[in-house]
Amino acid sequence: MSDLKLPVALVLAMAVQLVAAVWWVSKQAHAIATLQSEVTELRTYVNTIDLDVQDLVTFKRLHKLIMTSEAYRMSTHHPQMNSLQNTDPDNHLLAYREHRRLSAEELRDSMLVSTGELNREIGGLPIMILNFQ
Repeated sequence: MSDLKLPVALVLAMAVQLVAAVWWVSKQAHAIATLQSEVTELRTYVNTIDLDVQDLVTFKRLHKLIMTSEAYRMSTHHPQMNSLQNTDPDNHLLAYREHRRLSAEELRDSMLVSTGELNREIGGLPIMILNFQ
């Protein structure tokens, strides 16, 4: 085989073809790696969606339990309200109470207390300010 003499042009053409093939293979390998990372991201996203759906189902069950509970379905009106108001007009016995809406501040504070995030110190920032840009 050492007797085989190839023209320089043919050797150069083969070298160019070899370099082109190596370049193409490396480009395909890069594309495959990119696709694999995208598939991994999609699997993670799908798993997150699945968890969110499970949380939603759990929340729906909790919501149904609350809405169908006997305590939730109880009336807020006392059956003998007139007699209570006549007996104790100033409500010293605390047999009833007047219903009122919570202000936004009271609602916010009650949510912060329930999560343990209420800052009871005087002064400071009333809320955490986030800068979304």
